[in-house]
Amino acid sequence: MRNYLYIFLLFAVILTILGCQTGSSSVPSSFSVLSTNIKISGEVRKMTGATTYTNLENSKISLTPSGKISYSDKSGKFFFNVPKDNYDLLVELKGYESKTITISAIDTSPVIILEKGTLSYSGTVADSDGQIINGATVEIVSISSELNTFTTKTDLNGIFSFTDLPEEDYSIHISATNYSLLSDTVNSTALGTTTDTYALSSSTKDEHKLSGTVYQVGTTTPISDATVEIQLTDGTLYQNQVKKTDSAGEYVFQSLPAGFYQVVIKKSNYLTYTKTIEIVNDTVVSNIYLTLTSGTQPTGEGTKEVVLYLSDADTQTPISGAIIEFQDTIYSGITDNLGYATFEVPVSTYNLEISKGGYVTQTRTLNLSVATTNPIEISLIYDLVSNLGNIKGIVERSDKETRTFSGNDYFTHEVIVTATVYTNGEIDQDITITTVANENDEYIYKNLQILYDPDGKEYKYILRAWYDFNEDTSIDTDEVSYQIVDLEAGKTSIADIMLITPY
Repeated sequence: MRNYLYIFLLFAVILTILGCQTGSSSVPSSFSVLSTNIKISGEVRKMTGATTYTNLENSKISLTPSGKISYSDKSGKFFFNVPKDNYDLLVELKGYESKTITISAIDTSPVIILEKGTLSYSGTVADSDGQIINGATVEIVSISSELNTFTTKTDLNGIFSFTDLPEEDYSIHISATNYSLLSDTVNSTALGTTTDTYALSSSTKDEHKLSGTVYQVGTTTPISDATVEIQLTDGTLYQNQVKKTDSAGEYVFQSLPAGFYQVVIKKSNYLTYTKTIEIVNDTVVSNIYLTLTSGTQPTGEGTKEVVLYLSDADTQTPISGAIIEFQDTIYSGITDNLGYATFEVPVSTYNLEISKGGYVTQTRTLNLSVATTNPIEISLIYDLVSNLGNIKGIVERSDKETRTFSGNDYFTHEVIVTATVYTNGEIDQDITITTVANENDEYIYKNLQILYDPDGKEYKYILRAWYDFNEDTSIDTDEVSYQIVDLEAGKTSIADIMLITPY
């Protein structure tokens, strides 16, 4: 025990001597570090709900005035061991708002919550020759599940700018009068750091606007925040054309070339809706209804294949590009080059709407719970407006029995039929339309204009026919088969013509 006392006294003497040598009675600095440092052990998070959160990795933590820097690990944690003092702790992470807290001169374990921040993006729009384009419409659309849309226009210097953008990947769409639509992508890494230049090409084709409104089926309640995609008929997305419906359920696409497309509309808890359309000018697709997945979408015992065949009621020729809709359902399609369209649908009763430009839209009820035979044939009637009419007929050949004369087989030659304005016994050669009879010697003129003379008297049409080797519009009507016809508005006039074989 006495030995321990001697050791303690010896140790005290040594400390005293060292203190005297440094001119101070304090302990050495190496011992001071242990007693005057503080530990800052914190964590960086973002809230994902009222009581849930996610740790943020790679947050930059700067400590002033010490100048020390650390980064949060995969668990969002960081650590400093610094002299006891007051510090400002700055936390930074791209895409989040920076946050500063004050650390007192004590050990502490702060939890820092970062709020989602916003970024900017800017660029310039010019033509292919580098000339700036003022007033171009620039739209960027988030391609994440939480789709946001931002729109602006270029200024006098062709510059556009967006601010307060969430850090996401975007698709960008730029349109201007007389220029083709340009679509591209903007990666989140470009936000806040990049200024891009976009070059538009002069438009060589007609481009049109497409708009519409989406409702909940069976109601007049608009559906907002539904995703609307423009697809080609093979189901591929057309040039990143994706929109969100606004609070009124409305959407607008700019600068779509003429052609056939599918409008595909998606919304959580609703059945996906697909509508096939043909764009020939600015088009409004109204009254699109989405059905809740627990709603009244037609169902039945299994499914059944439905094949439709569409033809012209006058010529019996197939109609391609006709749009067929199973109303208030997700089913629609278009007829192929042979006039056919095939569907696989639940066994139920449907209301079909069949439309094609230039024809009267037809509706039909289809009950699949009873026996049906494919194909289901449907004839469309050509659409006549109030000042137009049709003329059709058959060319009767006088040589049907003899077939030949002077070595000529007249059945190998086409029959020419002309429709010429005729009034007061005079033929107006300046207003003549020509067609060719088909293999059954049938002909038809559609949408002939009803014309009037200066006194308001309606002109007639004279229908004449001859063989292709004997065509001569100056021939006197006494030498050529003809028929004089009154054209009736909105109707089809019949004019059969006897073709006299020339001798």
